[in-house]
Amino acid sequence: MDRISANLKSFEEKSLFVLVVVILALIFINVVLRYAFNKTLTWGEELSRFLFVSVTYIGAAAGVRRKGHIIVDLLMVVFPKTRWFLMLLAHVLAFAFSSLILVSSIQYAHFLRNVEQISTGLEIPMWLPYSGVILGSLLMCFRFFEAFIKALPSHEP
Repeated sequence: MDRISANLKSFEEKSLFVLVVVILALIFINVVLRYAFNKTLTWGEELSRFLFVSVTYIGAAAGVRRKGHIIVDLLMVVFPKTRWFLMLLAHVLAFAFSSLILVSSIQYAHFLRNVEQISTGLEIPMWLPYSGVILGSLLMCFRFFEAFIKALPSHEP
């Protein structure tokens, strides 16, 4: 599991870097074209939005890996003896929520593929941009499962 985690970490970091650079380049080029030449890339804004959604979900998975997700620790402070159980419960609930996003995004992408909806600017099938949501939520599921395994009492120091 550690080798898979390390490979996914590398994928997350590299893909986030590349996607953010592409988004920034597209926005910069569009601004220069708009204000200097009174032209614009008709597809640039749409591609930026699609990539931003992918960055959001992949970044959320990277946040889980870095333990940067939100945890309400009021119950852990009030009941310190059950801290490990509450952590396990939090990971299970987060995994369930990520799984719900994963299943819903797969169903919606499948629906979009069946109706053959095309994006307006890029003129690509709309299920393609939604694959970023699928990938990101799949990564989040893995990261929450990994956090659950690491939080088990047998893994505590």
